[in-house]
Amino acid sequence: GEQDALLISESAARKLWPSQSAVGKSCLIAQRARTVTGVVKDSGVNLMSHPGSVEAYTTIDDKDAANATILVHATSNPAQMSAAIRAAATLRGTVPLVFSFQSSIDRQMDTMRKTVTIVASLGSIASQLALLGIFGLLSFTVAQRTREIGVRMALGARRLDVLQCVLAQYALPFGTGAGLGVALAAAAARVVRNQIGRAHV
Repeated sequence: GEQDALLISESAARKLWPSQSAVGKSCLIAQRARTVTGVVKDSGVNLMSHPGSVEAYTTIDDKDAANATILVHATSNPAQMSAAIRAAATLRGTVPLVFSFQSSIDRQMDTMRKTVTIVASLGSIASQLALLGIFGLLSFTVAQRTREIGVRMALGARRLDVLQCVLAQYALPFGTGAGLGVALAAAAARVVRNQIGRAHV
């Protein structure tokens, strides 16, 4: 019946039935068997937040009305049409929010920017704590080797030689950690760049 009809996007059809027509096929959505009655173009609405997702469209019933998303392709200025769209989409006292595609993308980008800012702040705090820990470790090491350092200085060792002697034992672990940190940061930056680039396609 009409309640069991389902429209899916082109990418969903390619993903679910790669070498055959999707029309007439059945699938389970929300624990309910539905029959594909048509294939429509991808909207791209969920491209940033769920890049691997597929789009499917069903009829709206009362329990779904509050969470439903209605997509409208407008050839004129969408802002001028918002009142008409809102009136047409109102269901049993539910007044929908109307957003343009660009504003939806902007909201998703804003969320991503906030997430990146939080992660960058936490990374900065972690770096400061790591530097504080390295400083504390070096201070402890120097305090433990005070007598040895005094003997070296008494025998004519220069300050630079003593400094090199103390730092030499930490050069390899510090260099390894810094190298791994830079590599992981570069990989994370590439992932974020790909997500943002995919959103502008």
